[in-house]
Amino acid sequence: MNTMTWEEIDKDWVGLRKKHRMEIAQAVTRYCIGHGIKEVADHLGYSKQWLHVQLETAGIGAGIGGLNNITPLTGSTANVAKEVPRLVKEYGPSVTVKVNDDGMGNQTIATINGDDAEAFGPYLDHYIEQGHEPAAATRLAKAEWAAEAAVEAGVIKETKNKRNENVNQILFPKDAKDAFDLDLKMHMARVKSAAAFLDKANVRRLRSQATCEKVAEADAAWKVQAELVLQHYQPSMEN
Repeated sequence: MNTMTWEEIDKDWVGLRKKHRMEIAQAVTRYCIGHGIKEVADHLGYSKQWLHVQLETAGIGAGIGGLNNITPLTGSTANVAKEVPRLVKEYGPSVTVKVNDDGMGNQTIATINGDDAEAFGPYLDHYIEQGHEPAAATRLAKAEWAAEAAVEAGVIKETKNKRNENVNQILFPKDAKDAFDLDLKMHMARVKSAAAFLDKANVRRLRSQATCEKVAEADAAWKVQAELVLQHYQPSMEN
C-alpha cells in the first residue's frame, strides 16, 4: 500500500474528526503505513497511547469483519478506549515479538516466540507486507487475533444500538462462572483450530521430529486433563 504524505494525511484527517471510532482507527492505521507510531502521534497531536488504541481498534475491526469493516465498536461501558486494550490482553495470542533496530530508524522482526508463534506469523506478515513498521504491525496483528478469539468466545457480539444501527459490542463476563464458560469456549476453539491447522499442513513438515515431538507433548497434556475432567462427569441415567 502507498505511503501517504503528511499533506495528504492532514487533508484526510480534517474530514474524519466527527466520524465514529472505527473509521478514525482505520484512518490512523493507513497513516502508519510508511510512518512510525511516534511520528504519526506527534503529527496529529495525540499521545502514543492514544495511537496504540487506534491501531488495536482497527485490528479488532479486521478480526471481526475484514479490513474494510467500519461497523462501530461499542462496549459494556462508555469508555471503550479501556476495553480495547483489555480485550487484546485477555484474548490475544501467546507470543513475544523481538524487534531489531539498526539505530537509523529501520526495524525488522528478529524472532517470534511463544505457544502461538507459528500460527501468529501470517497475521504479522500481513501487516508488515502492507508497509507497517514492526511495532504497529505487531499491535494490529495481536488485536486481529484477539477479536477472532473473542467472537468465538461470545465476548464480541453484533447487536443494534439505540438508533437501530448495527454495532459490534464488547461484553466481558460479569462473574466467575461466565468468565470460565467464555474462557473454555475460547480454548476449545483454539484446540479445534490447531487440529484444522495440522490437517492442512504439508505432509513433509508433519513428519519432522520437531513437529511430532510438539504434537506428542500437547496430546499427552490434553489426555491428562481430559481424563481428570471426565472423571467428574456423571451422565444422567435413563429409566
